[in-house]
Amino acid sequence: MAEYNAQTNDEIDHIRDFIILHYKLTERDDSEYWRYCNSMSVLDSLEHKIRLFKDTGRIHSRAEDLFSNVAWQQVMLGQGIAPSAYHPLADAMSSDQLIEYHRNIKSIITQVVDKLPLHQDFINAINRR
Repeated sequence: MAEYNAQTNDEIDHIRDFIILHYKLTERDDSEYWRYCNSMSVLDSLEHKIRLFKDTGRIHSRAEDLFSNVAWQQVMLGQGIAPSAYHPLADAMSSDQLIEYHRNIKSIITQVVDKLPLHQDFINAINRR
């Protein structure tokens, strides 16, 4: 029971931080509410994630976390945080290797997208249910 409670509390804290991140990093300032959100203090766990991303471009998470590193990165980048550094492993690859790596990613994405239905076909299929 104690282990279950500890894991549940840990997961709730992780979800809390992810949700608060959206509000803390907002650029909205058109009301007192949004100004408060932008200036509010956050718990050390979230402050650490923000600082780590700002300084290194990295996110630390565990395999069992609900939100992936990509989800955290998307929110931070989408809310205007530009890391001041990048992963040093990128320097281990030549420009040609990096170009090939990105071509491979683009190819994989294209292959997946090409298999997806058109938006209208998807909507039509849902409406037929």
